[in-house]
Amino acid sequence: MAKIFGILTAIVLAISAFIALKNKSATEQQIGLRDEEQSKLTQSQDELDTAKSALSSTEQQISTVKAEIPQLQQQAAQQKTLNEELTAQRTTKAAEVDPNKAKLDVIREKTATLGNIRDLAGRMSSMKGELETLTQEIAESESKLANFTSETSRLSTLVSQQQTDVERSSRGESYSDLQTNIRAIYPNWGFVTLADGNNAGVITGSTLDVMRDGERVGQLLVTAVEASTASASIVPDSVPEGTSLMSGDEVIPAVKADKSSSN
Repeated sequence: MAKIFGILTAIVLAISAFIALKNKSATEQQIGLRDEEQSKLTQSQDELDTAKSALSSTEQQISTVKAEIPQLQQQAAQQKTLNEELTAQRTTKAAEVDPNKAKLDVIREKTATLGNIRDLAGRMSSMKGELETLTQEIAESESKLANFTSETSRLSTLVSQQQTDVERSSRGESYSDLQTNIRAIYPNWGFVTLADGNNAGVITGSTLDVMRDGERVGQLLVTAVEASTASASIVPDSVPEGTSLMSGDEVIPAVKADKSSSN
């Protein structure tokens, strides 16, 4: 009997040791996950500081570009005025050439005096040369005006795009053309990781919709963003009962309600 009791005791001790070992392994794994997430959080904070610095630099560039636009517009206006003046001169020269040509034709019919004909021909040739010069100057002026107009349009578009990016970032909204998906899910921690980051337009603090077969199955709140990945918390009560988020689910920016219509 004592031998059986000893065997049972040994079995119980072995089972206890095995359970303790499993608990220790699970605890070490949880601690490892926690340390890994803490490291990611620290790295994300560094990325956020870098993004803030880049945002400040972008705002400074926008101010510089805005300051250049009036000067370019003024230059374009001056070039346009010069172009109009050259066009008027061309018209005047053309008006002078046509009557002289008619006079030359009449003189050729009525006189055989070569001296007068040569004189008029020389003047006509000179006017034609001036007309060609004016035509070339007008073409060059029009080309410069087109270049100034194109540059002004490009700078205006750049300012508009940069201003839009700044406004989206300040409102905490991801870019409207963002389209990514869930890379991994950590249900015990209540968060997911995304397959894209700020390079694709994911903004920290923005709300995202999780879509499946054209229907929303949950919402995410972006908590940390890196260049090519991001972390987001699962918004409580956003996932319908009986539904679970899955890796590969499509993620797009959430559609915000119109405040004016709600009032």
